[in-house]
Amino acid sequence: MSSLGRISTFETFRSNTESITDAQRFLNRTQDQLATGKKILQPADDPVSSAQITSLNNDLARIADYQKNTDRALSTLSFSEDVIGGAEDALLRVRDLLLRSQNPVLNEQDRLPLAAEVEGILQQLVALGNTKNADGEFIFGGFASKTQPYELIGGAVIDNSFGDVGVRNVNIADGISVQVSDPGTEVFYAAPGNGAFTVQADAGNAGRASITATTASTNFDQTQDYTLTFSETAPGSGDFTYSIVGSVSGSWTGPYITGEEIVFGNAGEEGSLKLEGNPVDGDSFEVTSNNGSVQSLFDVVVSIRNALQNSGSPEDRAIADTALNNALQSVDKNLSQLSQVRTSLGVRLNRVEDQVNLNTGFNLQLRKTVSSLEDIDYAETISALQLQLTALQAAQQTFVKTTGLTIFDYL
Repeated sequence: MSSLGRISTFETFRSNTESITDAQRFLNRTQDQLATGKKILQPADDPVSSAQITSLNNDLARIADYQKNTDRALSTLSFSEDVIGGAEDALLRVRDLLLRSQNPVLNEQDRLPLAAEVEGILQQLVALGNTKNADGEFIFGGFASKTQPYELIGGAVIDNSFGDVGVRNVNIADGISVQVSDPGTEVFYAAPGNGAFTVQADAGNAGRASITATTASTNFDQTQDYTLTFSETAPGSGDFTYSIVGSVSGSWTGPYITGEEIVFGNAGEEGSLKLEGNPVDGDSFEVTSNNGSVQSLFDVVVSIRNALQNSGSPEDRAIADTALNNALQSVDKNLSQLSQVRTSLGVRLNRVEDQVNLNTGFNLQLRKTVSSLEDIDYAETISALQLQLTALQAAQQTFVKTTGLTIFDYL
Protein backbone atom coordinates (compact mmCIF):
# COMPACT_ATOMS: atom_id res chain seq x y z
CA MET A 1 0.00 0.00 0.00
CA SER A 2 1.27 3.49 -0.85
CA SER A 3 2.32 5.76 2.12
CA LEU A 4 1.41 8.95 0.21
CA GLY A 5 -1.19 11.00 2.11
CA ARG A 6 -0.94 8.73 5.09
CA ILE A 7 -0.94 10.60 8.43
CA SER A 8 0.01 8.76 11.58
CA THR A 9 -1.98 9.02 14.77
CA PHE A 10 1.05 10.50 16.54
CA GLU A 11 1.41 13.30 13.97
CA THR A 12 -2.24 14.16 14.28
CA PHE A 13 -1.96 14.26 18.05
CA ARG A 14 1.18 16.42 17.97
CA SER A 15 -0.27 18.89 15.47
CA ASN A 16 -3.48 19.35 17.39
CA THR A 17 -1.60 19.68 20.67
CA GLU A 18 0.62 22.43 19.25
CA SER A 19 -2.45 24.28 17.96
CA ILE A 20 -4.01 24.19 21.41
CA THR A 21 -0.75 25.19 23.10
CA ASP A 22 -0.22 28.15 20.74
CA ALA A 23 -3.80 29.31 21.20
CA GLN A 24 -3.47 29.00 24.97
CA ARG A 25 -0.17 30.94 24.95
CA PHE A 26 -1.68 33.80 22.92
CA LEU A 27 -4.71 33.82 25.18
CA ASN A 28 -2.57 33.88 28.34
CA ARG A 29 -0.47 36.76 26.99
CA THR A 30 -3.56 38.78 26.17
CA GLN A 31 -4.99 38.07 29.63
CA ASP A 32 -1.70 39.27 31.18
CA GLN A 33 -1.88 42.44 29.06
CA LEU A 34 -5.39 43.10 30.32
CA ALA A 35 -4.30 42.45 33.91
CA THR A 36 -1.29 44.82 33.74
CA GLY A 37 -2.64 47.29 31.19
CA LYS A 38 0.70 47.01 29.33
CA LYS A 39 1.35 45.93 25.78
CA ILE A 40 4.98 45.00 26.45
CA LEU A 41 5.32 42.39 29.17
CA GLN A 42 9.03 41.80 28.66
CA PRO A 43 11.72 43.56 26.58
CA ALA A 44 11.77 40.73 24.03
CA ASP A 45 8.17 41.57 23.08
CA ASP A 46 9.35 44.82 21.41
CA PRO A 47 13.05 45.63 21.95
CA VAL A 48 12.89 49.04 20.22
CA SER A 49 9.87 50.28 22.17
CA SER A 50 11.30 48.81 25.39
CA ALA A 51 14.48 50.85 24.96
CA GLN A 52 12.43 54.00 24.33
CA ILE A 53 10.30 53.36 27.39
CA THR A 54 13.39 52.87 29.58
CA SER A 55 14.87 56.16 28.34
CA LEU A 56 11.60 58.02 28.88
CA ASN A 57 11.19 56.58 32.38
CA ASN A 58 14.71 57.80 33.21
CA ASP A 59 13.67 61.27 32.04
CA LEU A 60 10.55 61.07 34.21
CA ALA A 61 12.63 60.07 37.24
CA ARG A 62 14.97 63.00 36.63
CA ILE A 63 12.05 65.42 36.37
CA ALA A 64 10.60 64.00 39.60
CA ASP A 65 13.90 64.84 41.32
CA TYR A 66 13.79 68.35 39.86
CA GLN A 67 10.23 68.77 41.07
CA LYS A 68 11.37 67.88 44.58
CA ASN A 69 14.08 70.53 44.25
CA THR A 70 11.62 73.14 43.00
CA ASP A 71 9.23 72.39 45.86
CA ARG A 72 12.07 72.82 48.34
CA ALA A 73 13.28 75.98 46.60
CA LEU A 74 9.79 77.50 46.71
CA SER A 75 9.47 76.73 50.40
CA THR A 76 12.95 78.06 51.22
CA LEU A 77 12.62 81.26 49.20
CA SER A 78 9.13 82.01 50.53
CA PHE A 79 10.33 81.47 54.09
CA SER A 80 13.32 83.78 53.58
CA GLU A 81 11.09 86.43 52.05
CA ASP A 82 8.79 86.33 55.08
CA VAL A 83 11.73 86.69 57.46
CA ILE A 84 13.25 89.60 55.54
CA GLY A 85 9.82 91.20 55.36
CA GLY A 86 9.67 90.97 59.14
CA ALA A 87 13.08 92.64 59.42
CA GLU A 88 11.93 95.38 57.06
CA ASP A 89 8.81 96.04 59.14
CA ALA A 90 10.87 96.14 62.34
CA LEU A 91 13.37 98.60 60.86
CA LEU A 92 10.54 100.81 59.61
CA ARG A 93 9.27 100.96 63.17
CA VAL A 94 12.74 102.00 64.35
CA ARG A 95 12.68 104.77 61.74
CA ASP A 96 9.32 106.00 63.00
CA LEU A 97 10.62 106.09 66.57
CA LEU A 98 13.77 107.91 65.45
CA LEU A 99 11.74 110.59 63.70
CA ARG A 100 9.48 110.95 66.72
CA SER A 101 12.52 111.46 68.94
CA GLN A 102 13.52 114.50 66.87
CA ASN A 103 10.58 116.46 68.21
CA PRO A 104 12.24 119.34 70.10
CA VAL A 105 9.61 119.28 72.85
CA LEU A 106 10.73 115.80 73.97
CA ASN A 107 13.15 115.80 76.87
CA GLU A 108 15.48 113.07 78.07
CA GLN A 109 12.72 111.30 80.03
CA ASP A 110 10.49 111.33 76.98
CA ARG A 111 13.21 109.69 74.91
CA LEU A 112 13.89 106.84 77.33
CA PRO A 113 10.67 104.91 76.49
CA LEU A 114 11.58 105.24 72.83
CA ALA A 115 15.01 103.82 73.61
CA ALA A 116 13.38 100.89 75.44
CA GLU A 117 11.21 100.09 72.42
CA VAL A 118 14.22 100.31 70.13
CA GLU A 119 16.00 97.84 72.43
CA GLY A 120 13.08 95.43 72.07
CA ILE A 121 13.16 95.77 68.28
CA LEU A 122 16.92 95.14 68.33
CA GLN A 123 16.31 91.82 70.08
CA GLN A 124 13.63 91.01 67.52
CA LEU A 125 16.00 91.78 64.64
CA VAL A 126 18.73 89.59 66.13
CA ALA A 127 16.21 86.75 66.46
CA LEU A 128 15.22 87.18 62.81
CA GLY A 129 18.90 87.15 61.83
CA ASN A 130 19.24 83.83 63.68
CA THR A 131 16.24 82.21 61.98
CA LYS A 132 16.57 78.46 61.35
CA ASN A 133 15.00 76.40 58.59
CA ALA A 134 13.26 73.05 58.99
CA ASP A 135 16.65 71.30 58.95
CA GLY A 136 17.88 73.34 61.92
CA GLU A 137 20.26 75.44 59.81
CA PHE A 138 20.69 79.21 60.18
CA ILE A 139 19.38 80.59 56.91
CA PHE A 140 21.63 83.68 56.98
CA GLY A 141 24.77 81.90 58.15
CA GLY A 142 26.33 81.36 54.72
CA PHE A 143 28.23 78.09 54.54
CA ALA A 144 28.59 78.07 58.36
CA SER A 145 24.90 77.21 58.63
CA LYS A 146 25.29 75.37 61.93
CA THR A 147 26.87 78.37 63.70
CA GLN A 148 24.63 81.05 65.18
CA PRO A 149 25.47 84.14 63.15
CA TYR A 150 24.44 86.91 65.57
CA GLU A 151 24.77 87.32 69.34
CA LEU A 152 23.62 90.23 71.50
CA ILE A 153 26.33 90.59 74.13
CA GLY A 154 26.74 93.55 76.45
CA GLY A 155 24.39 95.70 74.42
CA ALA A 156 26.30 95.13 71.16
CA VAL A 157 25.69 92.63 68.38
CA ILE A 158 28.49 90.24 67.52
CA ASP A 159 28.51 88.89 63.96
CA ASN A 160 30.03 85.39 63.91
CA SER A 161 29.58 84.97 60.17
CA PHE A 162 30.81 88.30 58.79
CA GLY A 163 32.73 87.69 55.59
CA ASP A 164 31.00 84.37 54.89
CA VAL A 165 29.29 85.10 51.58
CA GLY A 166 28.54 81.47 50.74
CA VAL A 167 25.28 80.86 48.91
CA ARG A 168 23.46 77.64 48.08
CA ASN A 169 22.09 76.81 44.65
CA VAL A 170 19.56 74.14 43.70
CA ASN A 171 19.20 72.51 40.28
CA ILE A 172 15.64 72.89 39.03
CA ALA A 173 16.14 71.65 35.45
CA ASP A 174 18.92 70.47 33.16
CA GLY A 175 21.55 73.21 33.23
CA ILE A 176 19.37 75.53 35.33
CA SER A 177 19.97 76.35 38.99
CA VAL A 178 18.58 78.96 41.35
CA GLN A 179 20.09 80.59 44.43
CA VAL A 180 18.04 79.64 47.49
CA SER A 181 20.04 81.29 50.29
CA ASP A 182 21.27 84.80 51.05
CA PRO A 183 24.14 85.32 53.50
CA GLY A 184 23.66 87.89 56.23
CA THR A 185 26.37 90.08 54.72
CA GLU A 186 24.10 90.56 51.69
CA VAL A 187 20.94 91.10 53.72
CA PHE A 188 21.74 93.07 56.86
CA TYR A 189 24.64 95.25 55.70
CA ALA A 190 24.69 98.50 53.74
CA ALA A 191 26.85 101.57 53.28
CA PRO A 192 26.56 103.73 56.42
CA GLY A 193 25.50 107.34 56.59
CA ASN A 194 24.64 108.92 53.28
CA GLY A 195 26.53 106.19 51.46
CA ALA A 196 29.63 108.31 50.91
CA PHE A 197 30.55 109.36 54.43
CA THR A 198 29.39 109.38 58.04
CA VAL A 199 29.67 112.13 60.63
CA GLN A 200 30.29 111.82 64.35
CA ALA A 201 30.44 114.59 66.94
CA ASP A 202 33.48 114.58 69.20
CA ALA A 203 32.54 113.24 72.62
CA GLY A 204 34.13 116.31 74.24
CA ASN A 205 32.01 118.87 72.40
CA ALA A 206 30.65 121.48 74.80
CA GLY A 207 28.46 123.40 72.33
CA ARG A 208 24.97 122.79 71.09
CA ALA A 209 25.62 122.47 67.36
CA SER A 210 24.44 119.25 65.72
CA ILE A 211 24.60 118.05 62.14
CA THR A 212 21.11 117.74 60.72
CA ALA A 213 21.82 116.77 57.10
CA THR A 214 24.63 115.68 54.82
CA THR A 215 24.97 115.22 51.07
CA ALA A 216 27.68 113.97 48.76
CA SER A 217 28.21 114.21 45.02
CA THR A 218 28.45 111.03 42.95
CA ASN A 219 32.22 111.50 42.64
CA PHE A 220 32.85 112.39 46.27
CA ASP A 221 36.47 111.67 47.20
CA GLN A 222 36.33 108.69 49.54
CA THR A 223 40.08 108.17 49.72
CA GLN A 224 40.47 110.40 52.78
CA ASP A 225 38.68 111.49 55.94
CA TYR A 226 37.97 115.02 57.07
CA THR A 227 37.81 116.94 60.35
CA LEU A 228 35.44 119.88 60.92
CA THR A 229 36.58 122.29 63.65
CA PHE A 230 34.99 125.51 64.95
CA SER A 231 36.89 128.56 66.19
CA GLU A 232 35.46 131.66 67.83
CA THR A 233 36.63 134.75 65.98
CA ALA A 234 37.12 136.65 69.25
CA PRO A 235 36.55 135.56 72.85
CA GLY A 236 32.94 136.18 73.82
CA SER A 237 31.94 137.39 70.34
CA GLY A 238 29.63 134.46 69.58
CA ASP A 239 30.89 134.48 65.99
CA PHE A 240 32.55 131.36 64.65
CA THR A 241 34.48 130.20 61.65
CA TYR A 242 34.76 126.63 60.50
CA SER A 243 37.70 124.75 59.10
CA ILE A 244 37.53 121.41 57.31
CA VAL A 245 40.85 119.67 56.75
CA GLY A 246 41.36 116.50 54.75
CA SER A 247 43.49 113.72 56.20
CA VAL A 248 45.55 113.69 53.02
CA SER A 249 45.13 117.11 51.44
CA GLY A 250 42.82 120.09 51.13
CA SER A 251 41.30 122.56 53.57
CA TRP A 252 38.16 124.67 53.43
CA THR A 253 37.27 127.54 55.75
CA GLY A 254 34.53 130.11 56.12
CA PRO A 255 32.19 131.84 58.53
CA TYR A 256 29.73 129.60 60.33
CA ILE A 257 26.05 130.50 60.01
CA THR A 258 23.60 128.09 61.64
CA GLY A 259 21.29 126.37 59.17
CA GLU A 260 23.51 127.08 56.15
CA GLU A 261 25.40 124.36 54.26
CA ILE A 262 29.12 123.96 54.65
CA VAL A 263 30.56 122.69 51.39
CA PHE A 264 33.94 121.02 51.14
CA GLY A 265 35.88 119.03 48.57
CA ASN A 266 37.18 119.69 45.09
CA ALA A 267 34.92 120.74 42.24
CA GLY A 268 32.70 117.84 41.21
CA GLU A 269 33.65 115.90 44.36
CA GLU A 270 31.91 118.00 46.98
CA GLY A 271 30.29 117.03 50.22
CA SER A 272 28.10 119.24 52.34
CA LEU A 273 27.11 119.51 56.00
CA LYS A 274 24.22 121.39 57.52
CA LEU A 275 24.29 122.27 61.22
CA GLU A 276 21.82 123.74 63.65
CA GLY A 277 22.75 125.38 66.94
CA ASN A 278 25.80 127.17 68.23
CA PRO A 279 29.16 125.49 68.82
CA VAL A 280 31.85 126.57 71.21
CA ASP A 281 35.46 127.18 70.44
CA GLY A 282 37.21 123.88 69.68
CA ASP A 283 34.12 121.78 68.99
CA SER A 284 34.81 119.28 66.20
CA PHE A 285 33.16 116.60 64.05
CA GLU A 286 34.77 113.70 62.26
CA VAL A 287 33.77 113.06 58.65
CA THR A 288 34.68 109.45 57.83
CA SER A 289 34.63 108.39 54.20
CA ASN A 290 33.02 105.01 53.59
CA ASN A 291 35.48 103.86 50.92
CA GLY A 292 33.54 100.63 50.44
CA SER A 293 32.82 100.00 54.12
CA VAL A 294 29.48 98.60 55.28
CA GLN A 295 27.56 98.64 58.54
CA SER A 296 25.04 96.15 59.85
CA LEU A 297 21.51 97.28 60.58
CA PHE A 298 22.05 95.82 64.07
CA ASP A 299 24.86 98.31 64.74
CA VAL A 300 22.70 101.12 63.34
CA VAL A 301 19.89 100.25 65.75
CA VAL A 302 22.39 100.00 68.62
CA SER A 303 23.63 103.52 67.82
CA ILE A 304 20.04 104.81 67.85
CA ARG A 305 19.31 103.17 71.20
CA ASN A 306 22.52 104.58 72.71
CA ALA A 307 21.81 108.08 71.42
CA LEU A 308 18.29 108.04 72.86
CA GLN A 309 19.63 106.85 76.21
CA ASN A 310 22.27 109.58 76.41
CA SER A 311 20.67 112.91 75.65
CA GLY A 312 20.29 114.52 79.06
CA SER A 313 22.13 117.82 78.93
CA PRO A 314 21.78 120.20 75.96
CA GLU A 315 25.37 119.39 75.02
CA ASP A 316 24.78 115.63 75.19
CA ARG A 317 21.59 116.08 73.21
CA ALA A 318 23.47 117.90 70.44
CA ILE A 319 25.91 114.99 70.22
CA ALA A 320 23.02 112.51 70.26
CA ASP A 321 21.12 114.43 67.57
CA THR A 322 24.13 114.23 65.26
CA ALA A 323 24.24 110.46 65.83
CA LEU A 324 20.49 110.14 65.24
CA ASN A 325 20.54 112.15 62.02
CA ASN A 326 23.46 110.10 60.76
CA ALA A 327 21.63 106.90 61.79
CA LEU A 328 18.50 108.01 59.92
CA GLN A 329 20.47 107.98 56.68
CA SER A 330 21.94 104.58 57.57
CA VAL A 331 18.47 103.19 58.30
CA ASP A 332 17.33 104.32 54.86
CA LYS A 333 20.32 102.59 53.28
CA ASN A 334 19.55 99.36 55.15
CA LEU A 335 15.87 99.56 54.21
CA SER A 336 16.89 99.95 50.59
CA GLN A 337 19.16 96.90 50.92
CA LEU A 338 16.38 94.79 52.45
CA SER A 339 14.05 95.88 49.67
CA GLN A 340 16.60 94.87 47.04
CA VAL A 341 16.98 91.42 48.61
CA ARG A 342 13.20 90.96 48.74
CA THR A 343 12.97 91.96 45.10
CA SER A 344 15.67 89.44 44.24
CA LEU A 345 13.81 86.76 46.18
CA GLY A 346 10.63 87.61 44.29
CA VAL A 347 12.42 87.29 40.96
CA ARG A 348 13.83 83.91 41.98
CA LEU A 349 10.43 82.73 43.23
CA ASN A 350 8.87 83.63 39.88
CA ARG A 351 11.65 81.80 38.08
CA VAL A 352 11.11 78.65 40.12
CA GLU A 353 7.33 78.81 39.65
CA ASP A 354 7.80 79.15 35.90
CA GLN A 355 10.10 76.14 35.91
CA VAL A 356 7.55 74.15 37.93
CA ASN A 357 5.03 74.78 35.16
CA LEU A 358 7.56 73.80 32.49
CA ASN A 359 8.52 70.64 34.37
CA THR A 360 4.86 69.74 34.85
CA GLY A 361 4.14 70.19 31.14
CA PHE A 362 7.20 68.19 30.12
CA ASN A 363 6.28 65.47 32.61
CA LEU A 364 2.78 65.21 31.14
CA GLN A 365 4.11 65.00 27.59
CA LEU A 366 6.59 62.26 28.52
CA ARG A 367 3.86 60.26 30.26
CA LYS A 368 1.65 60.50 27.19
CA THR A 369 4.52 59.23 25.04
CA VAL A 370 5.23 56.35 27.42
CA SER A 371 1.54 55.52 27.52
CA SER A 372 1.33 55.40 23.74
CA LEU A 373 4.24 52.93 23.69
CA GLU A 374 3.28 50.58 26.52
CA ASP A 375 -0.39 50.96 27.43
CA ILE A 376 -2.96 48.76 25.76
CA ASP A 377 -6.15 49.79 24.01
CA TYR A 378 -8.66 47.96 26.21
CA ALA A 379 -11.39 47.70 23.57
CA GLU A 380 -8.97 46.35 21.00
CA THR A 381 -7.35 43.94 23.47
CA ILE A 382 -10.72 42.59 24.69
CA SER A 383 -11.75 41.93 21.08
CA ALA A 384 -8.47 40.08 20.53
CA LEU A 385 -9.08 38.09 23.71
CA GLN A 386 -12.52 36.98 22.47
CA LEU A 387 -11.09 35.91 19.12
CA GLN A 388 -8.29 34.00 20.80
CA LEU A 389 -10.74 32.31 23.15
CA THR A 390 -12.83 31.23 20.15
CA ALA A 391 -9.71 29.93 18.42
CA LEU A 392 -8.73 27.96 21.52
CA GLN A 393 -12.17 26.42 21.80
CA ALA A 394 -12.12 25.46 18.11
CA ALA A 395 -8.69 23.88 18.49
CA GLN A 396 -9.84 21.92 21.51
CA GLN A 397 -12.94 20.65 19.72
CA THR A 398 -10.88 19.68 16.68
CA PHE A 399 -8.44 17.82 18.92
CA VAL A 400 -11.26 15.85 20.54
CA LYS A 401 -12.78 14.87 17.22
CA THR A 402 -9.59 13.94 15.41
CA THR A 403 -7.97 12.02 18.25
CA GLY A 404 -11.16 10.03 18.83
CA LEU A 405 -11.28 8.64 15.25
CA THR A 406 -10.40 4.94 14.59
CA ILE A 407 -10.66 2.73 11.53
CA PHE A 408 -13.66 1.09 13.09
CA ASP A 409 -15.59 4.36 12.57
CA TYR A 410 -15.44 3.68 8.84
CA LEU A 411 -16.31 -0.03 8.83
